[in-house]
Amino acid sequence: MNSLHPLRETKAGKVVCTVTGMTDSSRIPPTSRSSPRALRLVDLVRPHWKALTLALVAVLGETLTSILEPWPIKVVVDNILQSKPLPEFWAGR
Repeated sequence: MNSLHPLRETKAGKVVCTVTGMTDSSRIPPTSRSSPRALRLVDLVRPHWKALTLALVAVLGETLTSILEPWPIKVVVDNILQSKPLPEFWAGR
């Protein structure tokens, strides 16, 4: 490694940062595989799955009603204000 780079290799083969003094292994955050105590997202969400499912259904329902919101206004304008006949499947014929 060149002298301008903040990392240097020691005689033991470890890489050390010349600015912070940290070794290469101390820069790597622990993962769930290397640390049994590390929490996973699934472990945090599991107790709340019913509430999260209900919230997802509510968001999907709100999205669907927002998409369909202009449709009743179109029916009122077309069929009542412009006196167009209702479609056959609504007229019950």
